[in-house]
Amino acid sequence: MKLQDNRVRLSASDVSNHLGCRHLTTLNHRLARGELERPPYRPATEVLQHRGVEHERAYLDHLRGSGIEVRELPEAGNPSANLEATLAAMSEGVDAIAQATFFTDDWFGRTDVLLKVDHPSALGPWSYEVVDTKLSQTTKAGTILQLCLYSELLGDAQGLLPRQMHVVVPRRDFQPESYRIKDYLAYYRLVRERLSEAVAADPTVATTYPSPTPHCEICQWWKACDEQRRRDDHLCLVADLGRQHETQLSAWGVSTLTQLATTEGELPRPERGSRATYEKLRHQARLQLESREISPPKFELLPIELGRGFCRLPEPSPGDIFLDLEGDAFVEPHGLEYVIGWVVEDQGKARYEALWSLDDSQEKDAFDRFVTFVANRLEQYPDLHIYHYAPYEPTAFKRLMGKHAAHEDVIDALLRGEKFVDLYAVVKQSLRAGVERYSIKDLEPLYGFERKLPLREASTARFVVEAALEMGHPEDITPERRHQLDSYNRDDCVSTLELRNWLETLRSQRIVAGHAIPRPSVAPQAPSENATLRQERIRAIQKRLLSGVPELPEERDADQENLWLLSHLMDWFRLEEKAGWWEFFHLAELTHEQRFDERKALADLRFTLRSTEKPGTEQCPVDTYRFPPQEVDTSEDRAWADTETTLGTIVDIDPSAGTIDVKKSGATRDLHPESIFLFSSVSAGVIETALLRIGEWILDHGLDSPQPTYRAARDLLQRQPPRGLPRFAGSLRQPHEDFLACARRLALSLDGGVLPIQGPPGCGKTYTGARMIVELIRQGKKVGITANSHKVIRNLLDETVRAA
Repeated sequence: MKLQDNRVRLSASDVSNHLGCRHLTTLNHRLARGELERPPYRPATEVLQHRGVEHERAYLDHLRGSGIEVRELPEAGNPSANLEATLAAMSEGVDAIAQATFFTDDWFGRTDVLLKVDHPSALGPWSYEVVDTKLSQTTKAGTILQLCLYSELLGDAQGLLPRQMHVVVPRRDFQPESYRIKDYLAYYRLVRERLSEAVAADPTVATTYPSPTPHCEICQWWKACDEQRRRDDHLCLVADLGRQHETQLSAWGVSTLTQLATTEGELPRPERGSRATYEKLRHQARLQLESREISPPKFELLPIELGRGFCRLPEPSPGDIFLDLEGDAFVEPHGLEYVIGWVVEDQGKARYEALWSLDDSQEKDAFDRFVTFVANRLEQYPDLHIYHYAPYEPTAFKRLMGKHAAHEDVIDALLRGEKFVDLYAVVKQSLRAGVERYSIKDLEPLYGFERKLPLREASTARFVVEAALEMGHPEDITPERRHQLDSYNRDDCVSTLELRNWLETLRSQRIVAGHAIPRPSVAPQAPSENATLRQERIRAIQKRLLSGVPELPEERDADQENLWLLSHLMDWFRLEEKAGWWEFFHLAELTHEQRFDERKALADLRFTLRSTEKPGTEQCPVDTYRFPPQEVDTSEDRAWADTETTLGTIVDIDPSAGTIDVKKSGATRDLHPESIFLFSSVSAGVIETALLRIGEWILDHGLDSPQPTYRAARDLLQRQPPRGLPRFAGSLRQPHEDFLACARRLALSLDGGVLPIQGPPGCGKTYTGARMIVELIRQGKKVGITANSHKVIRNLLDETVRAA
């Protein structure tokens, strides 16, 4: 954003910034007008910028290596001269143009790359489309808005709005993700107009406020905004208070922490959520207000609930492990857990160990060594548990298990046996403290833990280490920085140990005071005997399939790659099924308030109507519940009250009307829970058995056997074109043939092969499939339909009836 001749010129980053935080637009506007001084850049921002430049450079080198002419234009200098150079390169028809510049009186844009495409424009028989190089592995809304602005400016310059825009992310062979521009133009224009209105307003009149947003993590203005919120005693300082709570409280005339802490009487019923949630926030604000001038802060214990809080603490064991991981999600290509650190008690003293990883290979080795250590320790101490704070650690181990295809059985046994103990959940369900955040560092004054390494030094060390890893220069990590990171990680592990001990002390005090606090029951670790036998069979087939297959992908030929893929498919569906059940137990453990923020849950349900008509009966009625506005996933077909109770089958969900219809069973007809979670699963057993049969057959006969057995499956695995069709290069569609006619023709031509039709929801797969079925039936064929749920099959059958 710049002020020229008393006129504001906006850039693409201003559009995405406005989407992330409207107050950022206000601050940048005042900066452009000279009313504020520019704050210092945050080091993390500089690292991201440097990594972005390196990624763009690598992409340009990739283009050159592919034989594409690249012309790099100046990144600085006179904008008018840069625009002239851009237009000249476009008129010449240069294949790729880096740092192309466009501007109007109101807008300015500098694209990463323009790529030449074969669509006629005012330039000639060619035109250009915009390519942006981004570090994020997922394309964000702000990136799409930036690309829309670039494409609009480019369209004005070449007399043709581009059809597509593209994003290139790291480590995907530089293959772009493409987006159809017209799909996003309406929303882009809405945001652009709101931005224009914001900068046209009087900047001296405050119309925005620095409410916390995710953008704060990288924003240069974060310190100024935080200071303002503290001066104003803003509601966002209350722990666990979100934006929707702030909106509701403001509507009640409550705008500060002190006001919330000192309100009296019963609160009104909120428009969204439950009154109990706001009562808890009021108590939280009161404790924070009372704790402002004292150390340690005040805390108060919550009522005992079976299965929650102190009831989640298992019996301490001399084998217990206290774990903390240091990870960086921005290390390419899929993040890196660069320190696995843990503490065990040895003769009453904390003994610390850590495993470092500077690349994926070392990460796999560290993961293997830690899991092996745990497995061996379990043999000595079968009652041990692994304590951690917040759910990051078990989530990371699930990710490492999948990433490195290793130790699935051990990690599954640890999860099945509930060996991971999240002390954050214990704290939140046991007590309320006068802290702004329930991080372990904010709670440490309560149990008197003092860190060896000051947090400021630790933060600097983490930044330097992660910057080196993200930039691909691990050799820049000095022994001193590693020592500081070890000290920081050790503090986290020891703090976890001290927190567990303090919670045990509180638990004992409550028992002495007369409270019954049972320990959690011991969960079985071992899978069933049938599951064990199946795994042994899978392992034997996998071993045979992988015999002679190189471990490194680049060393495999096509057949070896297919055998590697098939061997891992043997276990894939079982692991996916387990991931679903992990999510099931996560949803089951959430409180009613937490379920408001889960798409696979509904909270604040109110029973309103009972029907005994079809599909309900007197014994198994259909009950209708109302719920306040909240996001909900409508794809599931089962509603659960808890881990043991299936409330019933979901007949219909209408998020707009706020209603859900549930067909009950006889056991649940009179059960009306306050909240539910939505979950359905498909057993992997049948699919796994089929894959085992295919794997055994291929071992006996080979992938390329001329026999018809499993031909369609083998063709799909080998990416073979559909059998029975004329062999020709290029598209399966004939010239001037529409998609539906092509699908009908190909369906009738198939000879024991496979024709995959792939696409996102809403692109016409069901519509096309139904008309293929009708055409096959007209020709006297029999058609079988299979899918992952009866709902999907029924949907295709209904569409087939309509088509017929």
